[in-house]
Amino acid sequence: EQVEIKRTIPKGSGQLKDFKTTKIFVGGIPVVYEDELENLFKYGKVVEHQIIRDHETNRSRGFRCVIFDNEEVVDEMFTKGNMIDMAGTQV
Repeated sequence: EQVEIKRTIPKGSGQLKDFKTTKIFVGGIPVVYEDELENLFKYGKVVEHQIIRDHETNRSRGFRCVIFDNEEVVDEMFTKGNMIDMAGTQV
């Protein structure tokens, strides 16, 4: 199951591809994968993560915020596009 990744970029920060960050959004996460964070650890050290939840129901909204320990991890993830496989293998 593939999910989409996006760099987190503050408004007014310039070019998307040139922006350096350690933080990404992972979207389109099926409920069955919402606790399978180990699939993101293969890219680098995760220092913080948060499942984004609906404030009223506390159910997952299908995406999470992930912070890695360095910008190079994020850059490397995007060398193959903006989709990753949560089951552990690239499709």
